[in-house]
Amino acid sequence: MSNIKMSGRVYNAMMKFANGTSACPQLANMFYSEGRVYATDSYAAVRWTPAVEPDFAESFFFSANKKPTASQQLYISAETCDIDIESIAPKNMDKLFEEPNFAAMRGENRVPAINPTYLADIAALGKAVKCDKCGSDGSTVLEWKNDTLIAHIYAGANGRFDVVVAPCFINKID
Repeated sequence: MSNIKMSGRVYNAMMKFANGTSACPQLANMFYSEGRVYATDSYAAVRWTPAVEPDFAESFFFSANKKPTASQQLYISAETCDIDIESIAPKNMDKLFEEPNFAAMRGENRVPAINPTYLADIAALGKAVKCDKCGSDGSTVLEWKNDTLIAHIYAGANGRFDVVVAPCFINKID
C-alpha cells in the first residue's frame, strides 16, 4: 500500500484546480511525478510536496474511485484510485513554480489581474489544511513573482502546498 495519504478534505480542495481541456483531458485528474502531487487546469497549478517521500518510481495520473468524504483518509493506490500510467504526465512542472515568467505577455497599459475563483480555491485549500490539524494553522502566504501570483500553504506533518496562477491582463483604466 502507498505511503502517500491525504484527507478527503484536501483531495477535494486540490481537485478544484484540475479541469481537463480538450487538448489534454487527463488534466481532469491529479498526477504524481518525481515525489510530488500536482493538479492543474493549465491556468493555475497546485503542487503538494508530502513530508514523507513517496515510494513510487514512475509518473501517473490518478483520481479517487469515489469522491471521498472530508474526514476520510485516501491512500493513493490501485485499491482506492483509478491509476493511469499510460498517459504521459507533464515534465518539469517544478520550473513553473521556481521561475514563473508571464511578464513578457504584459503590454504597456495592461496590469496583471487574478480570476477571483482561483483566490477562492487557494483559500479553500488553506482551510482544508487547517481542518486537518496537522501541526499547521493553514495560513497562506501570497506573493507576486514576475507578475505571477504564488501561494504557499505550510501543512506541518503533511508537507507543503504551492499554487501558481497565471495572470489575466486587463487594460489600465485611467
